[in-house]
Order: sequence, then C-alpha cells, then structure tokens
Amino acid sequence: MMGLLNDWKGFVRFHFLHAVFESKIIDALETPIDIESLAARLSIERMDLLEAILNLGVSLNEIALKKGKYSLKGKRIKMLRGEKGDKFAAWIQAHVYYYNSAYSHFNDRLHGAPDGNYLELHGDLIARASKMLDPFIDLFIARHMIKNKKTRILEAGCGSGIYLKKAYEVNEELYGIALDYDTAVTKQAKDNIKAWGLQDSFDVIQGDIFELGQEHMNSFDLVTMYNMIYYFPVEKRLELLKKVKTYLDHNGTLILVSSEQGKKPSAGTANLDVINRSIKGCYEIPKNGEIEMLLKNAGFKLLKKESLFPGENIYGYIATINH
Repeated sequence: MMGLLNDWKGFVRFHFLHAVFESKIIDALETPIDIESLAARLSIERMDLLEAILNLGVSLNEIALKKGKYSLKGKRIKMLRGEKGDKFAAWIQAHVYYYNSAYSHFNDRLHGAPDGNYLELHGDLIARASKMLDPFIDLFIARHMIKNKKTRILEAGCGSGIYLKKAYEVNEELYGIALDYDTAVTKQAKDNIKAWGLQDSFDVIQGDIFELGQEHMNSFDLVTMYNMIYYFPVEKRLELLKKVKTYLDHNGTLILVSSEQGKKPSAGTANLDVINRSIKGCYEIPKNGEIEMLLKNAGFKLLKKESLFPGENIYGYIATINH
C-alpha cells in the first residue's frame, strides 16, 4: 500500500505542476508574494481555488510559505521556469492532456473506439515535449554531424527546429530544408529559425516527405530523421526510406534516431508505444531489429547504431547509400 501511495503522490505532483504552470502562478512566485497580491496580479476570481492549490504546493514542498508570503521552493517547480524549463513543462502538459486520455479511453479503444486526434489538437505541444531528449540527441549530433564542409541538409519531421540549430552550431556551412507535416509545428519551427538568426540558411516547409518534388531528387548531402519514423504505419516504412534515399546524393548520409522495442522492454519506450497506438496519425514503435532490416532493404549500408539514453531503448543510426 505504501508503494501505491508513493506512486499516487507523484501523480498529484504532476497535476499540481501542470496547474501552476498553465495558470502562470509559477511566474508570479519568483519573489515572495501574499495571496491577495497574487490574485490581483493574475486577475484571479476564485480565491478559494487559489488558496487550495497554494496549500497543495506547500504540502508537496514545492511552494514555501513564510510570514504570509508564498514563493518557489522545490527543485521541480523551479525547473519549469523560463525558456530552458519549457521542455519540462511541455512534458508534464503532454501527460495531462493526452497521455491521461490515452489510458482513460484505453478500454473503449480495446473494443473498437477510434484513436484520439491528439496530433491535430496538440501537435505543437508534442514538438515542445520532445525536447526532453535534446541533451542526448545533441551529443549524438555533436559526435556525428558533418563538420567544416558545405552541406545541404533535409531534416524530415523538423519539430521545433532545435536539432537544426544544434547541427548548425557544429557546422556553420550547413544549409537546406526543414520539413514538417504539421502546420502548427511548422509555424513554431519558422518562428524559432528566425529568432535564432538562421533564416538565411534554412527554409522551413510544411509538406509531405513523399511529395517534395523532382527538383530535390539526389540534391541533399544529408537527411536527418529524429523520432519521426513511427508517424508512418509499418507497411509504409520501407517505402519511406526508399523515398528518402532518392533525395540523397550518391555519397549522401542518413542520420536517424528512434525509440524501439528492444530485446528487453523499457518503461519509457513501452509507455510511448501504448500512447502512439492510441493517437490518430501515430503507429507502433519499431520492433527490435526492424530499423536495421528496413535500412538494408531500402538500399542503405548501416555504419553505426548507438544507444543514446541510459536505460531506455532509444538509438541513433548512421547509414550511407549501399553502392
């Protein structure tokens, strides 16, 4: 029973952090403030709810109360502040908005109910939450990105554009196209690319990887695909990689990162597999060995497979065209 209660406390903490982030209470608690001033600053009408959530924060040791004033206290609540905290906040929001929904509708979907349209509703949130993996993918990019050479890149499924930014930091001669199917995500990437001053190097395009056009055939030195292969059904994945191959120059390189169902299941990727199978437009996580086989059958030569996340089945692949 104590184990279950500890799990429940984590569940409560997640939802508390979601509530204070969305309501901007976190921002208002940067410096100590009394409840009346807090309510006035945020134009809050329900003092009873405000008092309740603050009391919950105090009980979780996330909020301090001293001499009638509240302030940030816990490590987790402080992690959510500012631009660097956005990925952690988005990860929590994702659990509340559509991870919870996937499980609350699980029984219905077992018996034929349709998948949730979460990509359309929360595509930009999913892109933000995916930044949780940034430190691990950043290291992979830093180790293996082409350096000191003019390189034309196609990033398929560009998300927020953060990996292009990292790649550019490794090689400032990098240029090319960032592509994403989701309109909201594309807008987020465009805004980010402009804010980072990279608009002269990268064009951000909303579109389908299968429909880039003849002018892009054999025109890229590098194609990157980060956590996007499971947006395609299993039966389309070989066709996808064959199409990607047509965009590469004959000496081109493919860098691919994906979660997969390893020989031994890990909690993170197994949970993601449940979520993906509940989302319209997402599909099962690749099985162990599936990506290697797909690369081979699509005409690629696998150069390297690298584990990126300790304890989880997340891997980076580097492949070239097999002549």
